[in-house]
Amino acid sequence: MSSFKIGKLSNGLEFIMSPNDNIDSVCLSVAIRVGSNDETLKLNGISHLVEHMLFKSNRIYKTKFELYNALDNMGAIYNAYTDKNITNFYAKCHYSKLSELINLFSVLICEPAINDEDLDKERNIVIEEIRNTYDDPVETLFNKVYKFTFGDNPITKTVAGSPDNINSITRQDVLDHLRKYYAVNNLVVGLTGKLPSLDEVTSLLEKSSFTKVPQLLSPHEFRPKIQHELKSNIYVKHTKNQQTYLAIGFPLSGIYSNNKFALQIINSILNGSMSSRLFIKIREEKGLVYSISSEITNYEEGGVYFIITSFETSDEKCLEVMRAILSELHSIANDGVTEEELVKWKNYLRSIFSISHEETNALCDYYVRQLLFYRDTVMDYRDLFKNYEVVTKEDIKKVCADVLDYKKLKVVITGNYSTDKDGIAAKLVSLIKDIYEKK
Repeated sequence: MSSFKIGKLSNGLEFIMSPNDNIDSVCLSVAIRVGSNDETLKLNGISHLVEHMLFKSNRIYKTKFELYNALDNMGAIYNAYTDKNITNFYAKCHYSKLSELINLFSVLICEPAINDEDLDKERNIVIEEIRNTYDDPVETLFNKVYKFTFGDNPITKTVAGSPDNINSITRQDVLDHLRKYYAVNNLVVGLTGKLPSLDEVTSLLEKSSFTKVPQLLSPHEFRPKIQHELKSNIYVKHTKNQQTYLAIGFPLSGIYSNNKFALQIINSILNGSMSSRLFIKIREEKGLVYSISSEITNYEEGGVYFIITSFETSDEKCLEVMRAILSELHSIANDGVTEEELVKWKNYLRSIFSISHEETNALCDYYVRQLLFYRDTVMDYRDLFKNYEVVTKEDIKKVCADVLDYKKLKVVITGNYSTDKDGIAAKLVSLIKDIYEKK
């Protein structure tokens, strides 16, 4: 029996619910298929700004303080986020407050009072948020690797935009954005936790402002997969910091790629936990770094597989860390994995998925994304792991050879390095050739 049910309101708006009578909380999520990938250069950052604006005044709550007070009165834990392809608002509370939560969130999303006074204040807040990222080396690495990987494609725009962009966005721009994207077929509602029947949930939603979600003005544009140039890039940003931050990136084919399940297993093998290959090799055996992280970022048109670490700045240390990481990537791509290793990390992923989906907000996020991006083929989270169970050693080797291709390698370094022609970049080029072309 499926753990989820899909319903539709009279205006065509779809919702997805996953009941769990063993807990006393509920989570409500409203997800909109819009982010920085959908923005023009002039309006870059508007999706994130709109996310902020909807937590201001609306038809029922005349000030943001009334809204916050109402959420706190029902004991709600609430937040929102914007990414390159999605904007998501969510809250969780005791199940007895479900009707109140639906009414509040429906007004928040569907009947905001966008006024110039709130917009002026929120611009300043968002600009401060943007400025807070300027000294964040990981943010610099992330954005530069995307730029190297995809050039001028819209996917390289930052989610928050720039201060100049934010200052130029008008009230009319915000209203146009809401009218264009916050619409049926581009917006879904998710509910998880201790829920009533499908009919009762439908009735609660029908009585709310969610019935006022308009029809989509134009169909969502499918973004084709980006074609990658087989070219490696190395970028060195000189800073006076004594700590080096290093990112290694490889382009991915997007969320609809058949290799995404094998790739998650590969990521776990390389850097899933304290017995993963990179952690053991780079930290435990060689003692080169304190931490090393990896991340799969994937959207409709493409994505990047990141490996990020930091260490004391010196040419020798940088080369040693790079050699250790790239040698491990070369090894898994060419030699593959053992059956024992594959089984271990499948077991690991099974536990991680089980634990994470015990959280109603994580489960709600999973299902609204399923409904937004895989509308006709929504997968029960309990069936999700079947896709990992069928991955073989041969699949791992094939995907490694495709993804971890040094010809697609992007490297970004920030630190106190020379940027002249004989500097660290030239030494890294020589190191990469030594690892990949001589073995």
